[in-house]
Amino acid sequence: MSDVIAECRDVHAGMRGYRVVPARRCHLREVLPRLRKTDASEMEQASGRAAQAAAARAFALSPVRWAMLHDGRCIALGGARPYAQFPGVAAVWLYGTLALDRAGRALARLAPLFAARLRAVWPVLVNVLSPAQLAAYPAMERWLARCGLFLAPVRPVGAEGALMHPCMTGGVTPCAEISGGPSWARLCRRA
Repeated sequence: MSDVIAECRDVHAGMRGYRVVPARRCHLREVLPRLRKTDASEMEQASGRAAQAAAARAFALSPVRWAMLHDGRCIALGGARPYAQFPGVAAVWLYGTLALDRAGRALARLAPLFAARLRAVWPVLVNVLSPAQLAAYPAMERWLARCGLFLAPVRPVGAEGALMHPCMTGGVTPCAEISGGPSWARLCRRA
């Protein structure tokens, strides 16, 4: 298939059948009703919107987005949404279904490649990670580090002040105060 961005073929590591393709609306429609509870909760806390609305918004605002398929079924979506007021800065995101939990090795192998591609366009990548998400997936911190992103200590984020770990590339440090919505203009400054 000509639109395949990446593919895992390693039978011995249990990764056969995983492909990454450019994400389309049909992939979004397939994933939204099956979002992992931890992903949905994190999106709601960070954005103040219903999870499906927050996921659809991230998808719509991202010029770079991909779908991870397993045996032809979409199990996750990822992408990056740039900040117009900050050239070179984008919010990177990934959300998926419970099937994503079984794709750990494939995701670990493919994610650094995509992070490098994103950083070639946007040198600074940012997002937030809920403590509940980190507790549910303790290996996530190592995975993020492999992608060049690091967690800051928990702090209030967004309009509701949800406690989150700011997650960012190494060239960014969090500001002391976060006020208003999840605005990275107030959250981050270049180191």
